[in-house]
Amino acid sequence: APSAAFGHFNLGNVLQRLERFEDASEAYRQGLEIEPDSPQPLANYGRTLLWRGDWAAALGAFERCLTVSPGHTGALAQKAIALQELRRDGELVELVDLERFVRLGRIQVPDPYADLTDFNRALVEHCLNHPTLTYEPSDNTTEKGYQTGNLVEQVELGPIAHLIELINQGAKDYCAALPLVPGHLFLGQRPDKWRFDIWGTVLGAQGHQSAHIHRDAWLSGCYYAQIPDVVRAKGEGHDGWIEFGRPQFYPHSKAEPRVRLCQPEEGLIILFPSYIYHRTIPFEAEVERVSIAFDLIPES
Repeated sequence: APSAAFGHFNLGNVLQRLERFEDASEAYRQGLEIEPDSPQPLANYGRTLLWRGDWAAALGAFERCLTVSPGHTGALAQKAIALQELRRDGELVELVDLERFVRLGRIQVPDPYADLTDFNRALVEHCLNHPTLTYEPSDNTTEKGYQTGNLVEQVELGPIAHLIELINQGAKDYCAALPLVPGHLFLGQRPDKWRFDIWGTVLGAQGHQSAHIHRDAWLSGCYYAQIPDVVRAKGEGHDGWIEFGRPQFYPHSKAEPRVRLCQPEEGLIILFPSYIYHRTIPFEAEVERVSIAFDLIPES
């Protein structure tokens, strides 16, 4: 069935997983001749072009994807890489303004907890004892650490119910601080409603997360419940810190990315656009680093 676009697209997906990027881009190209306005295949096609170092053609694929699917998280993330390699710095900063779009805040301890230590202890115990906690889950960026499933899907939310309220308020404050800008690829795509995905991450010695984005979400974030002393220290290696702006590896990349490092603190909440690449720096400590990440997934 050579006129069935999905066959070409699926072949492209498999070839990309096999790292046969030239063959993959040809498969996507053939599928897009049949269905030229398919957002995910357009994004996938652009990604194969990034692997080949064809930055200009990749940028064209991502812009075409964003025309038919404004706010497409993967296309936004990969467009930033193409802009970076093409040295189009003005457009890059407009899309990935790390100082403006990555926002830090402190929570107010909810009732009925006595203080921040009490609230964080409840969150840590909830994560450490959660039945879905898994070491290095498959198809995930957590390395040398544990991660839970979606904590919102559980019957007993426990302290997560209070954290959801804090996250929701933080998201409203974020929106108030960054008003709607029609036509902007991020600020112009704000959803009216969202649902939450929330999961706990427990990192031990050399635990970290490699560079990644959150493809299904509009806004993402992280709350820090337990931080080892080595992460609190202001060492030159930034052990256990979170870094924004460094994308995944592409073999032909030459541009040095602009990054922002943020030091985790207990009680700190960070919110950022879901398309901004981020990672954690490995660390050595006997005490585990426990954080709770979350996505705001558009519903309308």
